[in-house]
Amino acid sequence: MQNQLHPNALGLSLALLSGLCMLVLGLFGLLGIYEGAVQMMTDWHLFFSADAVGILTGILEGAFWGYVLGVLTAVFYNWFVPGTRSESG
Repeated sequence: MQNQLHPNALGLSLALLSGLCMLVLGLFGLLGIYEGAVQMMTDWHLFFSADAVGILTGILEGAFWGYVLGVLTAVFYNWFVPGTRSESG
């Protein structure tokens, strides 16, 4: 039996998770909670800030990178699983 990951499914699940994390951190920023973590997210992400527009753009940015990393993780995982890669020779 081959244990393969579905790249689109993993990408979408990580996109959702990343977007939710950005939403929670953005709400924390509006409430003044975990200000250090909110500041780090502001420093690390191009479009994130602790206001309504910054939270929305941060969610979109987090979802984008979550999807990309999820797809790449699944593709590389499937590539390294024995018997799932066609090898010539």
